[in-house]
Amino acid sequence: MAGVFAVALALAPRLGLFRLIETLVTRFGEERAWKGLGEIAGLHEAVVSLYRQPGRLWPCGLWHLAAWMLGTTETYVALTVLDLHPSFAEAFVIDSLGQGIRAAGFAVPGALGVQEGGYILVGALFGLPREQMLAFSTIRRIRELVLGVPGLFVWGRTERKGAAVRP
Repeated sequence: MAGVFAVALALAPRLGLFRLIETLVTRFGEERAWKGLGEIAGLHEAVVSLYRQPGRLWPCGLWHLAAWMLGTTETYVALTVLDLHPSFAEAFVIDSLGQGIRAAGFAVPGALGVQEGGYILVGALFGLPREQMLAFSTIRRIRELVLGVPGLFVWGRTERKGAAVRP
């Protein structure tokens, strides 16, 4: 299924899919007088120009793969700390499926509950105890807190400084 999706995505610019999307979204926005959709003009040309520069796409793909492997390593270490002794391949599958379930729950803010239920479900596929998978999901949330909370403070501080400068 992923292979079919990848081929369709690779053929999309050649088939004019992005031009079609650009046209439909622009018409939809004009009918409703949405001014912010004017920035979508040129979507097709921008995507096609990216496809013409594979030297820029490959490094992005490699960085994404590296980030994915770091996530898998985090999963491996966390599951090992929880005394579950996974193989790296099992950690890869657990991380991938868990991220997929979390992405599917995009409508839920922070995927609260979706991530936890997803990891419990994925853990059940491997015969892992619910309690330990819930603990694993909590470990995954710690990273979000460690990076997210300071980010919120910096954002708030930046906004306060910006408000003081504005007339």
